Amino acid sequence: MNQVKNRDNGCGFLTLLLLLFIWSIGTIAFWTVNIFAAIGTTFILLIDSLANIFTIIGIKNPAIGWLLLGCFFGGSLGLSQGLKRTGHSSQVYKVYLVAAAVFFMLQIVAYSKWQPR
Repeated sequence: MNQVKNRDNGCGFLTLLLLLFIWSIGTIAFWTVNIFAAIGTTFILLIDSLANIFTIIGIKNPAIGWLLLGCFFGGSLGLSQGLKRTGHSSQVYKVYLVAAAVFFMLQIVAYSKWQPR
């Protein structure tokens, strides 16, 4: 009869531990999703501010700015992959340097043109 009483108390403790475990998994999942969402949003806002730079040269549609940025970054990555495949690996660093320089110049122009609303 004493054994039955001990099992009853242990079952409540195990249930409490299980609920605590499920709550901790849920909390970890919640914060993981929110952290990745914040990181993704940061990159999207950065790229969007870069896409708005093209208004200087008369492009008013943000989708066209995104297209130009995609062509630039895709073209530079494709050029570097092509140089690696053809055996001109020594030229790849120049492509990366020019792409990085253009990227930082776009950031500087975006920061100088940014106006709070």
